[in-house]
Amino acid sequence: MASDGVSDGGWRRPEDSGPYPREWDRFEGLKPMPDGRTATFWIRDLTPDLEEAAVAHMKQHYVREEQMALATRAADDPRSAADLEGMWREAVGGARVSLAAFSDWPHGADRPSLAALNLLGVVRSTDPPMMMEGEKTRPMFLLMNEMLAAADVFRRFGVRSYLVGLGLSVAPPFRGQGVGLRLLQARRPLCAALRIPLSVTAFSGAQSQKQARRAGFQVLETRRYADFALEDGQRPFKDATWTHMEIQAIFYGPRDDEEQHS
Repeated sequence: MASDGVSDGGWRRPEDSGPYPREWDRFEGLKPMPDGRTATFWIRDLTPDLEEAAVAHMKQHYVREEQMALATRAADDPRSAADLEGMWREAVGGARVSLAAFSDWPHGADRPSLAALNLLGVVRSTDPPMMMEGEKTRPMFLLMNEMLAAADVFRRFGVRSYLVGLGLSVAPPFRGQGVGLRLLQARRPLCAALRIPLSVTAFSGAQSQKQARRAGFQVLETRRYADFALEDGQRPFKDATWTHMEIQAIFYGPRDDEEQHS
């Protein structure tokens, strides 16, 4: 999840950022698949022709497992579901910085399997905070906006833009293979190619928070779900199955203010 305004009318992938789509990583799974063989995975840019497959994956898996969406039952509210779908579609077809993991399992299949997604965007210091008006999505973005404001990443890291996570989801057959961690690690070469010095994400669950720390992210802000209340006193995340949200960041460098004086 992410809360800052994702650039849709300004930032675009630089033409000199290298070939597109590009393969960013290739690796073997950590354990055998059901057929007893190890699967091969590769991470590459998520291209617009896969928009429908990506949205279907997020509807089937992510929105029914992510802590805030699960606690509020966002998938069951038409306006909130439309909010999220619109954000996902922009992440695929807009800035063109999202990543996908593919696999050769099931072995012998006609085409690779879409094993996982990491929907991403770019936030600039001039972008307004992103808000949604669905009954279930509005509290999600209120919480994340509060935490990002407290983290103050533009000032803290001296940057003008950062790569933001909009949702990472691994399909059930491919969990436990290290795919989520490799997707997080793939942000480093991606950011280098895009000349973006920082990646920031609101990690909402125990597993994603753990994997982010393994990938080198640092925790900037923490907020307990039980402590967050709306203006009317309602606590929208009281049914969350995990305790807290974390804003985490990984700084690749250089600071934009250093570049200006180099």
